[in-house]
Amino acid sequence: MVRKFLMPLMAVILVMAIAIPGCEPADVDPVEPPDPPPATGAMIGEIIISEEKSPASTVAKMILGDADLHAQPGISDPDIYDAIVVSDLPHFFSYGSYREYRYNPAGPLFGPEDKFNPFHFPEVREAMNYLIDREEIVGEILGGLGEPITALGAKQFPESQERYPHIIDAIETKYAYEEGKGEAELTAALEAIAGVEFNDVSGYWEYEGDPIEVHILNRSDLAPFPEAGYYLETLLIDFGFVVTIADGTSLDHVFTWLLGDPTAGEWNIYTGGWGIPTIPRDQATTPAGMQTQFWYPVPLFAYYETQIDDWDPSYRVTIDTLRDRDFADLIEREALFSDALYGMMEFAAMTYICDMAAVSPWTYNMNLIMNLAYGAGEGWTRAIHFDFEGDPIWAEEANVEMDSLMVNPWNPVDGSNWVYDLTIKRDAVTESGLLQHPITGLYSPNRIATAEVTIGDNRPVTFAEGQPDWITDFTVLSEGDLIEVPETAWADWDADAEEWITAGERFAAENRTALRKSVVTYPADIFDFPMHDGSTLSLADFVTSFLVGSFAQAKVESPIYDPDRVAAHDGFMATFKGMEIESVDPLKIAYYSDFWALDPEWNVASFFPAWKQGGSNPWHMIAIGWLADAAGELAFGSAKATAGEVEWMDYTKGPSLDILEAQMDIIIADPTQAPYFQFFTDLYGDWELGSFADEVEERMTNLEFWYEDQEHFWVDMGLYYVADVFPLEKTVVLKRFEDHPDPFDKWIDWVGLEP
Repeated sequence: MVRKFLMPLMAVILVMAIAIPGCEPADVDPVEPPDPPPATGAMIGEIIISEEKSPASTVAKMILGDADLHAQPGISDPDIYDAIVVSDLPHFFSYGSYREYRYNPAGPLFGPEDKFNPFHFPEVREAMNYLIDREEIVGEILGGLGEPITALGAKQFPESQERYPHIIDAIETKYAYEEGKGEAELTAALEAIAGVEFNDVSGYWEYEGDPIEVHILNRSDLAPFPEAGYYLETLLIDFGFVVTIADGTSLDHVFTWLLGDPTAGEWNIYTGGWGIPTIPRDQATTPAGMQTQFWYPVPLFAYYETQIDDWDPSYRVTIDTLRDRDFADLIEREALFSDALYGMMEFAAMTYICDMAAVSPWTYNMNLIMNLAYGAGEGWTRAIHFDFEGDPIWAEEANVEMDSLMVNPWNPVDGSNWVYDLTIKRDAVTESGLLQHPITGLYSPNRIATAEVTIGDNRPVTFAEGQPDWITDFTVLSEGDLIEVPETAWADWDADAEEWITAGERFAAENRTALRKSVVTYPADIFDFPMHDGSTLSLADFVTSFLVGSFAQAKVESPIYDPDRVAAHDGFMATFKGMEIESVDPLKIAYYSDFWALDPEWNVASFFPAWKQGGSNPWHMIAIGWLADAAGELAFGSAKATAGEVEWMDYTKGPSLDILEAQMDIIIADPTQAPYFQFFTDLYGDWELGSFADEVEERMTNLEFWYEDQEHFWVDMGLYYVADVFPLEKTVVLKRFEDHPDPFDKWIDWVGLEP
């Protein structure tokens, strides 16, 4: 590991005295300039990522040279921030993390004892907005490292700052804290419910004579919690509820509030936090994402969805219309956005509290890309390096720490979506067709060679001022002009016949149109791109990612059907019109949809293999999990695992590994057992790509050797690969992928960028 070369010693001593007791600064010997980095691949040989619950300990280690980066979720403790400043550690503020009080809507009676849940009623949840003094939470608990939010998370980005500040300001004014108003609003909401009254003798609110109990699940590992949880506890006790509170980490609570059955009556309020891993230039999907199954196909969000449909079907139309971009211009979009945000306040699945000003510090002579939304987010390993007197140098090792690690099982299809896990499996060891600029949020080409975008019906899509235009052909058609979708385009999946349904079969001729067309062309050598296990990229990787990721789980005839995927699939199909492979030499793929974005770059559909909860994982890695899910031995999704009483699939550790190995052996013994074998055999024949059976044999041989060597099945193609997983020690070791072809400085211009 390369140590810091210069350290402000007096600052270190001061920090140790006032902020992080028990540490003594290390002696620093003169260091000779190390060797320069290699011409291609990563600049650090090994990255060791460990769980450290105490950010203060991580900062102390950085000052002493024993840690190099605090990766997630960013530090929001004002005392630790003061220590970072005094010690002169490099650091970066990110603003994509926000906090809330999340409500259980089940009821009005729930659980085995039929307890009354006041938060079943939207009017009660809405009234909570008036009760919370967000300024107090930010000022007193966070020491100013944040900003109060009322209507929409991630307030530092375009929707709140540029497009709709007047809507946000009006909502904040309407729901502003005013002493006594919250109690009055909450009282009125409760008194309107039959059976609820306040008992002047006992001092409690009661339902049919029994005191109303409120159980809070309180995060202990995420600022401003647990303190903001205790703040809420005090408010509710003073108001007249019987309140219990259970402190715990994300892992302690996740199987209750997010993945559990809300009707079981195990909680009323969860003190939650969300992170946006990419810069949100367009938050049109947020109202649907935070209140329906569109983002989270889990029991809690299924209940919200049902309740919205009963509460106000027209509001459901509003958020779905906004989600699907089914508006003609920015005037209509603004009206939809306003209705959606006011509706979010009234339905109140949650009470927003604050955006976090999260500090990500790193050691003195390290440099890396930092993302305005989430610090060490997308692509953080792409240019990470140490330097000597300003020049990049080769380093054997870096030590990275984060607050939590391996929260839930890792599988690409439907595994852990916690930011701690995604920071590794989706952001550190993966590849992508496009990369998001860490400050502007606009996409740049990474693996693709060229892109063409056509937008129909004069929809308001324009380039951001001053941004480079790398799209080779961009066209906005006149009002009323739409894009014709070829009859032969793949428009749906027949899971029974295992073949595509074409656009000509799915749509009548007059409906075979789209508002958006994206065409990407890949470099001529894309099928030579190396993977961690020695395989090279193939057409099956591109198609499997699309087929399984967007279709297979939502089809009842599919062997891997998961009912929890249906809602998200239905939302996707509402705008999807088709995709077509136009050529394979070079690979050229066209995509047709009525779903479009305001920035031309966000309309490019790269089709590079990408998995919702993984990275750019190859088809043969997915195949063994597919067989295990189809056989009912494991499940990609958590709810399906619970329902089937099997393990939630994990490619990196635990009892899943033996089952996945057995499925691998099945395909090794008989390649025709690979999922969609006949479909891919025919596809390869159509494009004269050789034998798919031969590819199956080669891939499974590579995977077998990989598993023997690494003792896990996590395969990707990024600059680093997962070398070791230590679940008990909560440590993951990444090693430099020697065969990665990119020059080490490909993205170095993004290092050190500031807003």
